[in-house]
Amino acid sequence: MPQGNSPWIMEIGEREFERVVLEQSKRAPVVVDFYAVWCGPCRQLTPTLERLAREYNGRFTLVKVDIDQNPYLAMSLAVEVVPTVMAFKDGHLVGRFHGVLPEEQLRQFLDALVPSQTQTQLRSLRELLRRDPQAALQQLDTLRQTQPDNEDIVALRALALAELGRWDEAVSEAQRVSEASAYFQEAANVLARVQFREQAESAGGLARCLAEVQARPEEALAHYRLGVCLAAAGRFEEALQSLLRAGELNPQLAQSQVRETMVRIFHILGDDSDLANTYRSRLAALLY
Repeated sequence: MPQGNSPWIMEIGEREFERVVLEQSKRAPVVVDFYAVWCGPCRQLTPTLERLAREYNGRFTLVKVDIDQNPYLAMSLAVEVVPTVMAFKDGHLVGRFHGVLPEEQLRQFLDALVPSQTQTQLRSLRELLRRDPQAALQQLDTLRQTQPDNEDIVALRALALAELGRWDEAVSEAQRVSEASAYFQEAANVLARVQFREQAESAGGLARCLAEVQARPEEALAHYRLGVCLAAAGRFEEALQSLLRAGELNPQLAQSQVRETMVRIFHILGDDSDLANTYRSRLAALLY
């Protein structure tokens, strides 16, 4: 349970380890301090870790484990000396050290583990962008003033600009983002949506494609072109429905253009999209 006035510091026992450490580390890093009451070096290290946990303010959680009260847990994790500190992230052990480290080295250990303040802000802005791209863009512009070369900021600006229909600016920003960026996929998705817009223009636009499907409902290419136009308009569920219908009407088209176009939409929607997962299954059933 949390200790003192900080929610980021807690003492646990063996029964709580999986829930508190392994599960919580999927949301934010967890640092486990294995100590003993009789251990002199522990009395040096633990207060420093507690102070840093308060300073980092939720970027990691400090969990303390008394090895004398929890011998089986200490044994299962091969804790042979105290203090031993272990770091967990995404449910896995990602780092450890023994003994007392100088504060500078402790900070290096923690900084390699936890997201920076900017990364935390960008994660929040990515969520805001889904709801209010204009507000997200304003905050990204403010961040960019102090970090003009930060590609993660550039990538999210590209996405915000695209959501606002400012396509020329969006493309210009997206083209500046390298694969090293944590948000490279967002920038790539902006460029993919531009391709849909170009294809939609070549097909004559959404109104014309709708009319074509109404006039020739059994024509696979008509459904395919409508799917492209709907994707260009950001109407992805309807786009996937039209593309799947095109594949049902023409198995050869399903193996080529339909499959490629649906996969491009899946990338835009993201790996955690329920819509993408539903249509991945439907596409697989169609193809195999």
